[in-house]
Amino acid sequence: ADMTGVRMVDADLRKAKFEETNLSGADLTGSDLRSAKLVKSILSGANLEWISTDSETDFKDSIRAEDKHTDIYHGQKSLDELLSDHIAFVNSAGAIGKQLKISGRDMTESMSLRRFSLTALVAKECDFSYMNLTQIQLQSSILHGSDFTGANMSGADLRGSSFKGAKMRGTDLSLANMKPLYFSGKSSQRKLFVNLDDVDLTDANLSGADLSHASLKNAILIGADLTDCKLHQADLRGAILKGAITDEKELREAVL
Repeated sequence: ADMTGVRMVDADLRKAKFEETNLSGADLTGSDLRSAKLVKSILSGANLEWISTDSETDFKDSIRAEDKHTDIYHGQKSLDELLSDHIAFVNSAGAIGKQLKISGRDMTESMSLRRFSLTALVAKECDFSYMNLTQIQLQSSILHGSDFTGANMSGADLRGSSFKGAKMRGTDLSLANMKPLYFSGKSSQRKLFVNLDDVDLTDANLSGADLSHASLKNAILIGADLTDCKLHQADLRGAILKGAITDEKELREAVL
């Protein structure tokens, strides 16, 4: 079937059958593709942001021209193309697209990554300063040494991510979710903890954030706002809290 350019935004496509369907340029933003079959479908240029998938969603042998790494890019991919590949990788559980692993990149080229789904991103020593990152999905990511100075990360989901040595001066992390990320296996459950060791959080806004079990060893929290911040079993050993707005009750829950 040829469904080139079709628009199915926020559609209920559960158990839909798109085998060998041409969905080039289709807009599937926010659609529910749980248990859908897209075997040998063509997804070149399709918008797959915020789709819902599950273990029954089948992208086997689906095709994206973006994944072939041919001369259509005439050299290095743009940041937007790399991000598009990563989003497809995340939403398809790795069946299509490619995980983004970069270092030293200026991410401010994109201006805003608000609500982007960038789970499992690897971006070391990259520049996210002053960006709009509200409600971004950055679970299980590695962001060592990156610069988030002045960025708005309010409501971000950062579970299980590592920010070791990052710069977060004046960053808005209000209501951010920094609890452990749980992975369930056949016989056991694994936890991935947020790592904020050696991070500069001077004047950062952490009000209402959940830092339960997070590691903040030797973090700089001078002037940071920790109002209503959950610190249960958070490791604050060696952290500098001078001038920070804190809740004594929550501090007693932390490891000092």
